[in-house]
Amino acid sequence: MAVLQIPLQGWTVFAGARSQADLAQLGQLHGSITPVALDVTSQESVAAAQQLVADSVGPAGVQLLVNNAGICTVAPVEFFDLASFREVMEVNFMGAVATSQAFIPLLRSGQHKGRIVNVSSVAGHLTMPAWSAYCSSKHALESFSECLRYELQQFGVAVVVVKPGPVATPLWAKGRARSTSQADPARLAAAQAVYGGMMDGMSEMTRKSEAKAVPVEEAVAVIYEAATSRNPQSLYHGQVSRGCWAATFGGAHSRAGQGTGSLQGLGEFGCRAAGLPGSRAAGQQGAAAGWLNLADGAASPAFCGALL
Repeated sequence: MAVLQIPLQGWTVFAGARSQADLAQLGQLHGSITPVALDVTSQESVAAAQQLVADSVGPAGVQLLVNNAGICTVAPVEFFDLASFREVMEVNFMGAVATSQAFIPLLRSGQHKGRIVNVSSVAGHLTMPAWSAYCSSKHALESFSECLRYELQQFGVAVVVVKPGPVATPLWAKGRARSTSQADPARLAAAQAVYGGMMDGMSEMTRKSEAKAVPVEEAVAVIYEAATSRNPQSLYHGQVSRGCWAATFGGAHSRAGQGTGSLQGLGEFGCRAAGLPGSRAAGQQGAAAGWLNLADGAASPAFCGALL
């Protein structure tokens, strides 16, 4: 679990998870961690988690909310099961909306200025065929984060987006399993018949991306920096995402791994990897933020969203 990699000195952590096994593991990690049963797709579960935290912290409030829950299902839009599509949006996007809404009162009224860290992805601006649900959820999360940043800046509450690229987490295996297990066999066969070449190309590209994924510790270090820096950037979009995606596609874009290039046009590379002609230079040119040095922790409660 990612929370294992975070320096916990001085923090009181409420770590959310859905499964009883994960909750039991969280309870054994560190004395400062309080496991909290949390399903970000359930309004009742979010409300219960907020009440538990509010009762625990009292007027001190909450200094940090990290929204990190995420799932992935892939399929061509024509054959994408709508229930599965909605599930991705509910977890990746609406889950962050729900937890942010619930915890904003504790973030803006506490003894310290609060902060929200939303974990997005390079898919928040790099759109890939067959990844419509995941990419859409991350695009939405980033637009939501920007709007929330405008609303909360008057209270001194920062809203930060972290955009990692391929990271070695269970998301890859879970995504493959979900994409096949949730699909109707007839629908899956039809999709393969129509989009087989594209699907095979994307599967190969995904395999290469997973093989080049960075250790989770590197991504967690950036999240920690975003959470603890005295003057956080609004967007952390550095070498993890740039290096891995550039290495996946290769060629001249590999210089993006140095933190000085851009991701502009990588959507085109994704289309070509899938055997499709790209329609335009996809993606936005991102400023190279790089990974910064870690700052000291703060002695205030934090609430971490459900971890994969």
